[in-house]
Amino acid sequence: MILASSRNYVRRLHLIVFITFASVCWISMDRSWAATISVRYFRGTCMAAVGIPCNSTLDCGASGPCVVAAGTADDSTIVSSLQGTSMDLYRGQTSTVGSVGSLSMPQAILSAPVCWMPDWMLPDTGVLDINADPNPPVDSVEYYDYTIDDALGNNVNAMDCSNPGICSNRGWCDQVPNIGSAGFPCDDDSPCLPGTCVLMVTGCNNDAAAAPFTNGCSAHSVCIGGTMDGHLCTSSVADCGGSACSAPVAPAGSCINTNLSPNSLDVAGCLPLGDPLYVTRVVPSTVFSTCP
Repeated sequence: MILASSRNYVRRLHLIVFITFASVCWISMDRSWAATISVRYFRGTCMAAVGIPCNSTLDCGASGPCVVAAGTADDSTIVSSLQGTSMDLYRGQTSTVGSVGSLSMPQAILSAPVCWMPDWMLPDTGVLDINADPNPPVDSVEYYDYTIDDALGNNVNAMDCSNPGICSNRGWCDQVPNIGSAGFPCDDDSPCLPGTCVLMVTGCNNDAAAAPFTNGCSAHSVCIGGTMDGHLCTSSVADCGGSACSAPVAPAGSCINTNLSPNSLDVAGCLPLGDPLYVTRVVPSTVFSTCP
């Protein structure tokens, strides 16, 4: 689920990955501008030039060769920008099995960001050693995002538009035995009682079909009959003990996917304000996370 293309970037230990942003899963979903920031990770330094980072001798030219030591002590990063105005640069960290944020329409709220470099105007950060920009722990990722100040230099808590490509509900009803709402969309346990709402992020490309096999948001497949009747499933054998695994008939749900809007995207990749599928990335509104 990792693709390239936008203003939000993520790196894993010893790996730079350019991503597009968006949902609770938040990988490969942004539809915003062409990239205006970039992050480059370096594994070594040029032998004949102190402080010049490299990944290969080609990076060093006459100052080569590139010396890559074992471990990460000499690793470094450079964050660059083509944006010619003041920006607030954010950095956050999450596990690879977690998410870079959560969806609360019409906002995609970044997970655990910090205001890393407020009012940043330089073309790049310069070389950041492993102390200035530490690697994330193993099985975690570091992500970068930014917002542009307004004309008066004030912070603007909006980081461009996103295309989550997920169902708007937080999960699906798991109800054993099934008394009528198994597989239906839910945000908490109340519509599922005496069952539970199993929270999960569900990718989609339409409203009316079922999840997960036909990429819709109307309902999730459940076991039909047998001892697991009403249990969420993806396999009749593994989940249902041999009973059928099929989605109930349900009204169309809501897929937050900009391709489903009758409105077209503007040059920044945004739908018009007020469009029910409009989503913008934001930082949580706390004094500890927003830039001054």
